[in-house]
Amino acid sequence: MSLLSKTRILFAAILVSAVLGAAVWNAYSQGSRILQGLSDMSPPASLAELRTAGKRVEAQVNRHLEGKYEAWDLYARIQQSLGKSEMNDFAVIKADDGRLYRGGLYPLNTENSGRLAEVIADFAGLAGEQGTKVLYMNTPDAVIKGKKIEPGYMPYRDYNAASDALLYGLRERGVPFIDTRYSFLQQGFGQEDISPRTTFLMSAEASFAAFGYLLEGLERKFNLSLDPDGFYRDGSNYTVTTYPDFFMGELGKETDPSFGGLADFKAVTPDFETEYVYEALDMFGNPTSIRGDAQTTLLHPDALVYYENIYRLYPQSYYKHTNTVWSKVVNLRNPGGPKILVLHDYYTAQVLSHLAPLCGEMHTLAHQDNLFTDATRYIKDNRFDYIIISFLPQNLVRPEMQRLIAAEGE
Repeated sequence: MSLLSKTRILFAAILVSAVLGAAVWNAYSQGSRILQGLSDMSPPASLAELRTAGKRVEAQVNRHLEGKYEAWDLYARIQQSLGKSEMNDFAVIKADDGRLYRGGLYPLNTENSGRLAEVIADFAGLAGEQGTKVLYMNTPDAVIKGKKIEPGYMPYRDYNAASDALLYGLRERGVPFIDTRYSFLQQGFGQEDISPRTTFLMSAEASFAAFGYLLEGLERKFNLSLDPDGFYRDGSNYTVTTYPDFFMGELGKETDPSFGGLADFKAVTPDFETEYVYEALDMFGNPTSIRGDAQTTLLHPDALVYYENIYRLYPQSYYKHTNTVWSKVVNLRNPGGPKILVLHDYYTAQVLSHLAPLCGEMHTLAHQDNLFTDATRYIKDNRFDYIIISFLPQNLVRPEMQRLIAAEGE
């Protein structure tokens, strides 16, 4: 037997022993905590609840595992040393330029995008009966429309087809929308400008640009003048703070920094006077009620404090709407502004913090797997001037987004 073969066998034996040892240690030290957490969960009563329960079980186990970050780091380093361009069975793809993308081995099904268009159209009709105008804002995918990533043989996910299916359905039904993908292209944004390398969330520059495109769309579609002198769209009226090599997005946390690296994070804070009464319900069901400026209410500076490790750092939570399922923001500096409802996911949280100064009152509803709110019922109890809907392109294929807007959208 060659020396190389013996080395491989020895390495495999050590690795298997380490895995078994870690499993035994976790069962001994964490087993009771995990079982107690599982026993507190209610039995699922439907298929939708079963999916949610599965995610909660996985999260409960992951929360208490010891040594998981070290294991991820070792695995990622091995994959990196082998020159691999994918991890976790093609769940994450690494392009030649070092950016991470969502992968997948099965064809993209856009059926739910078409259904979502129907639900939005019905919702817009209901809102219209109350004199409320509805606008959908389409945001860019992790892959620029029409662009191929390299290496080309990797099965990466391009969700532009889902956006196209949704917008086609909205156009057929006469629902106003804006497609910011083309606005970004016209302004010369490259993929590195739109999102950090380890996530599909928009960068600070892209989210501020999307805010400007949204204002332009509202003004053009509905003959408004929300920001006549361009004050709120002027970047010089904000402070941008850069945290270098500080951010690891969703795809990065699935693979470890040794595979995808780290990216800069930028926090945007208004330099003008703001004052809000802010009420909210976060993704864990915790209520908040506070009065103060943007830094106190809509923003969360503590999210930028490094406490333990990079896996437990979520700087995107600097924009509080990332984690809210419901909020009501009363603008004490602009009481005559429009009353707006925004239906969103975590993708547009930064945009909401920019939008609030122009509103007299801004309400938000977001989808969270563990909390449910029906926007159809909500608008029957609250009258709005305008409703903005915007979801991450990847979420357009999920039926859960239909249920946010109307329960019958299941």
